Amino acid sequence: MQPSLNKIDNSSSNLFKFNKVEELHFYPYWHFHPQCEIIIIEEGAGSLYVGDGITNFYPGDVIVLGPNIPHLLRCYPEYFKSDSQLIVKASVVYFNVNFLGNEFLNYDETLTIK
Repeated sequence: MQPSLNKIDNSSSNLFKFNKVEELHFYPYWHFHPQCEIIIIEEGAGSLYVGDGITNFYPGDVIVLGPNIPHLLRCYPEYFKSDSQLIVKASVVYFNVNFLGNEFLNYDETLTIK
């Protein structure tokens, strides 16, 4: 399955975009975007798909994604039941690769993000 481009509205006059998520479940589509992303899971659980890897996510997890990496946070099935009282909460920061300068992702400490 091909991921879809998710257009994040962040103008060049801003260093980053902050988004507070409080929904029934996370964005349910396999997608990517040119921005880096940091997700702090405050409430919610499920499967995290990143590239060709799969793991689980839980409250307290911090997820750091580089640019153009296909990903999906898929909540467990109980989140999709019509009588579910479950919700998800997260703080999400999107930022351009070079927001700290063109060399930021070339340092030893940041190569795994790149």
